[in-house]
Amino acid sequence: MTGVSESHRATTCAGCLRRAARCVRTRACERCGEVLLCDDCHRAAELAFGADDARLAMAPNAHTRVKCRGEAVGASAALSTGDRERFRFLVACAELRAMKTMRAETQAREDDRGFDDVASLCPREDDDGGGRWPIASHVDAATRLHPLLFATMHDADIERGVLKVNGASLSSDDFERMYVGTIRENAMLLAKESKNAFGVMAAAAADERDENDFGAARSVRGGALYRDASRVNHGCFPNVARFDNFDDDFQDPSKAFSSPSSLSALCEPSTLRLLAIDVIPAGAEVLMRCVLYTGSHTTALAW
Repeated sequence: MTGVSESHRATTCAGCLRRAARCVRTRACERCGEVLLCDDCHRAAELAFGADDARLAMAPNAHTRVKCRGEAVGASAALSTGDRERFRFLVACAELRAMKTMRAETQAREDDRGFDDVASLCPREDDDGGGRWPIASHVDAATRLHPLLFATMHDADIERGVLKVNGASLSSDDFERMYVGTIRENAMLLAKESKNAFGVMAAAAADERDENDFGAARSVRGGALYRDASRVNHGCFPNVARFDNFDDDFQDPSKAFSSPSSLSALCEPSTLRLLAIDVIPAGAEVLMRCVLYTGSHTTALAW
C-alpha cells in the first residue's frame, strides 16, 4: 500500500510514486483533478472505473473509484496537510475492508489478504497490558475524519451500485461495520501506519550529491506499507540494507543486483528488497537501519 505526500502531490505519480521527471508522461486525474498519474497508472485507473465489479480492478495501488472520490471529498473539506494524508490512508484501508466484505460473499483468495495484512500489524490494543493503544491523537484524528470517510464510501458505493449485501439494504451501522470501520478501529489503523510505514524519500536538491552524504536535505515523497517488510525492526547495527524501486533503480546498471537483469525488469515500482550486509545466523533477527540506503548495491556489500 502506497500513498503520496501532500508536498509532492503535484510532482509525483499517486499510483506508483515515481517522480514525474522519471515518467514518459503524467497527467492529472480527469475525474478528481487532485492527483498526478503516469501513463501506466492512468490506464490502471481507467480499468478500475470501467469494471463492472471493483474486485476485478484492484491492481496494486491503482487510483480506483473509491480513492478518486476520497481525493475530491478531502479537497472540499479543507483538511490540514497531516489530516489529508491520514485521510488518504484511511480511504485506502476502507477500500480494502470493503473488498474483504465483498469477497466473503464469494470466495476469498488465499494469496490476497489485503485488509487483514494491515490489521495484523503492531501495535495491538492488548499490547503492554492493554489500554495504551490507540493514543489520543489517533482517536482525535479518526473522529475528525470519520464523517468524510463515511461520505466517501457511501458516494463511491452509490456509483458502483453495491449498497446492498445479498440483496438486502444496509443500515448505517451495518455500512459502518462492513465498509467504513468505527472510529476506534480507524484510530488503530492510524497507529499501525505511524509505526510501520516506510518513508519514500525524494531525491536531494542535487542528484549528483555524494551518495553517502546522509545529511543532505531530503523530503518525504510518500509512504508505503508492506506485508512482510513492515514487520522488520530497526537496529543501530543492521544486518540488511533496504532498497526501493520507485525510481526504477533496479533497472539502473550502476545499482544492479547480482540477479539476472530479466528478473529486475519484472520488478514493480513498489518492490522493496532487503540485501544482507552481514552473515545472518539461522534464527537471528533481521534488522534494518532507519533510513533508506541510497548508494550502489556493490557499495552496500563492502562492509
